Amino acid sequence: MPRLLDLVRRAVASNRLMSEPVFLGEPGAARDALVGQSAAMQAIYKEIGRVASKPVNVLIRGETGTGKELIARALYQHSDRANAPFIAINCAAIPETLLESELFGHERGAFTGAEARRIGRFEQADHGTIFLDEIGDMTLGTQVKLMRVLQEKCLQRLGGKETIAVDVRVVAATHRDLETAIQQKQFRQDLYYRLSVVVITLPPLRDRREDLPDLVRYFLQKHGPDLGNAKPSIHPDAIEFLQTQTWPGNVRELENAVRKTLLLAQSYTINLDHARAALNKTNSLAYSPARSLGEYVDDLLAAARRGVLTDAHARLFETAERELFTRAIQQAHGNQAKAARWLGISRITMKAKLVQFGLHPGQDHDPEL
Repeated sequence: MPRLLDLVRRAVASNRLMSEPVFLGEPGAARDALVGQSAAMQAIYKEIGRVASKPVNVLIRGETGTGKELIARALYQHSDRANAPFIAINCAAIPETLLESELFGHERGAFTGAEARRIGRFEQADHGTIFLDEIGDMTLGTQVKLMRVLQEKCLQRLGGKETIAVDVRVVAATHRDLETAIQQKQFRQDLYYRLSVVVITLPPLRDRREDLPDLVRYFLQKHGPDLGNAKPSIHPDAIEFLQTQTWPGNVRELENAVRKTLLLAQSYTINLDHARAALNKTNSLAYSPARSLGEYVDDLLAAARRGVLTDAHARLFETAERELFTRAIQQAHGNQAKAARWLGISRITMKAKLVQFGLHPGQDHDPEL
């Protein structure tokens, strides 16, 4: 039963990715749209139009939450492969031991637990497009096998001897600095060249603030009916306030904030107080290196006095712990054993904290113990 449910879930997700159109620069046109008329976004729309129909791999770069999957879907939907499958896979969300099987499939008995043949995502995407999200988190071993598939346009399932030809366009995405990863021997240079025939870089929201009003109105239209407000409106002061924020979570964070303003305003016009309260409940209370610890504590206490925050103590310690683990794993270049030793904790605890905070280091071996 769990396997059947998983197959149904994947089928539904795949159908959504293939059938729901992504509109370019039209915030009121569809449920999924790339929104913005800034010069940066206009350049991206032109690049999508220029390369979508070309038989080349594309690398999409940008911070988390900027909308890289929408770019990938737009490339697919405007290509000559639009009637073939579109398969999306998050390389960071699948354990290293399972990713190879997920991508290339396996034969029955290939490893313990392989009770039946499994068709991998590359075979499923034949004549179509595969979207490899967070490609920078793929291990070196899997990178080697992916490189071979891209070079030879064929694969072998794990435990199999049959060579299977595949015709797949690869669109990859990452928030990581791949050039630095190459220097640190965490990403293969030859694979980078294969993937980056065309590079599309999505700017962070803070670098295209002029698009924020359109984005806010788009998210109001998208979520208003589901949250009991069929025709939501927002006061200009609230939009101006939202434009002053740094948005470390980018468009995804903004969408979450807009949903919160809808809940706070109920069926009334969203005003400045609603916007401020929504941000106090989200990432305006997240620690930023630009603010001192004292300023952050003051913000927590101010939110608590207004009654919009009831867990200031827990929030402070969770934020401090997240920052500690994030910086430790970054400075250890993904080496979990080294980071754990620095923090004086076990590697098991280190792994648990990385999962808790959604951190995905690119290295999991110990060359410098």
